[in-house]
Amino acid sequence: LEEISTVPINDIRERVLGSGGVNADPLAKLGQLEKYVEHISNKEVSDNLGKMIEVSRDDIEQYVAQYSCDDKNIKYYKYLGVKCANIHCPFPKKDAGKIVLVDTIGLGATSIKVVDNMLEAVEYDSDAIVMMFRPEAVRAHLDQNEIDILQKIQRRITPKYCEQLLFWVVNKVKEGSGCNIDFIEEVVNQIKKIDKSVAGVLDVDCNDASEVEKKLLTPILNSLTDRIKVVDDYIIEELNEGGNRLMEEYYKLLDCLNGAFVDGVSEDIKRDMSVKIEETIDNMTGSVKKIYLNLSPKRGEVCEPFKEACEQKLKNILKFVPPKEEVIKLLEKGSADHIRVYINLTDKIRIGIIDDFLKLDTALSEIVHEVKKEVIRGIAGDIGKLGKIIDIDEENPNLWLNGFISKIREDNFQLITKAFKSFDEFMISMEGFFIYIVRDNLDYIDMSLNNQTPEIMANPFDNEKMANEIIAWLDNYLEEIYRNLSRALDEYYNIPSLALFAAVKDFYDRIAYSEFNKYENVRKEWKYLYEKYLAIIWSDEYAQKMGKIDAYKEWNEFIKQINDDANVHLEL
Repeated sequence: LEEISTVPINDIRERVLGSGGVNADPLAKLGQLEKYVEHISNKEVSDNLGKMIEVSRDDIEQYVAQYSCDDKNIKYYKYLGVKCANIHCPFPKKDAGKIVLVDTIGLGATSIKVVDNMLEAVEYDSDAIVMMFRPEAVRAHLDQNEIDILQKIQRRITPKYCEQLLFWVVNKVKEGSGCNIDFIEEVVNQIKKIDKSVAGVLDVDCNDASEVEKKLLTPILNSLTDRIKVVDDYIIEELNEGGNRLMEEYYKLLDCLNGAFVDGVSEDIKRDMSVKIEETIDNMTGSVKKIYLNLSPKRGEVCEPFKEACEQKLKNILKFVPPKEEVIKLLEKGSADHIRVYINLTDKIRIGIIDDFLKLDTALSEIVHEVKKEVIRGIAGDIGKLGKIIDIDEENPNLWLNGFISKIREDNFQLITKAFKSFDEFMISMEGFFIYIVRDNLDYIDMSLNNQTPEIMANPFDNEKMANEIIAWLDNYLEEIYRNLSRALDEYYNIPSLALFAAVKDFYDRIAYSEFNKYENVRKEWKYLYEKYLAIIWSDEYAQKMGKIDAYKEWNEFIKQINDDANVHLEL
């Protein structure tokens, strides 16, 4: 304090004014600083610093106001040394018990951290919040500052709390230079429009003690009585959520500490188990190699399940000849002649045959499914042990593949992920390699490609005979399609065998050699992957090794003690 007079006020003022345009905030703060420099050393201020004093009712104003409410020319400076004023007085409502009104510094003041201090009082010291707002006498309206303050309060204590116990009091001045009564209704409506998360908007003449009691004090006290239980429930809910969040963060921290310690200890175990890891990688890739070697001699052989499914579809071709009743019905339709009826039927038959052959995808999927199951049994079962990371579902290899890919994708195992993704996406589709052969053999019944129309000799007025001739022609053509397509398909029955071999061989190459024969790269990825999940894959062996390390025993005891303490506090 003895050095405060040395603060270079004039230099500061010149810098503020010469900083390129006059900014209201620095000027206001400068004004506050000047007051402190000029008055805080006065004995009436400095002698009381650090003390708690009692003053009479008549002297309170000198310590909490900047000027007299009766005469604005009388200025006070004692407030510069006041941290907090506790004013005790009787309360109009005797049955209300003890009530504390916390009056924060005006939000327009330039004191440092005014808004922060107000929000702290709102959050920790208040049951109800009363925002006082006196509209200007001229062009009364809400400023952005008031809206910002409301939003900050709502963010701090949640909108649902504000809906119960935040009151916005609009101070109406009925006479004098500050008269704003003509604008009060408009301002109240503005407040209600901007946000509904308030308990009420009260317009009150705050200079009228009777009106303050009836329109401000009583409504707020009634609301406190009615709503305090609801608000208490909010607070308990928030405390519970806060406690849960705290415990979650605590356990996260504990996991991180535990993980850091275990990682350090695990490096020694990884070295001890490096030979076992290398052997498992060889066995895992070897199980896939064994499957493609078994498939290799079958590449030129017929895939019997596929051939059987195709032969059934070939037999179905002859079933597409329509019944005579259907043909007669078409012939009887208005102006339909026999050629138009024939074209209509062949169009329908072609689509039916195509759709029937496309159903072979089901048979092909089952064939692929069985091979994938065999591969997964090797790499995820006792040989490759990857099923310890993601549980094996032997009946749904694609589900396991998807789960495994999702698990390792985050760990940047790019080559392994690419290999598994490629194998997961492998399928054999009729649309992809086979359906064009079927389409090619349907030209006989496609009038857009075959202009030779069947010779129908029946009387055009004899629908039954004409229907018989159309059916005879369709029978003839469908038998021809059946014979030709049967011969054409013979050379394709080994395609699924070829495709299955290629898929498994490709998968092996990718997990054993990776792309461009980068053997070392994919081998390193496998090594890192098995090391990462070492504690899961070889859980018993890992636990035994960890149990032999004294430092780990001490760490476990330490963690157990922390957990026990945390559980005790949580129960309290």
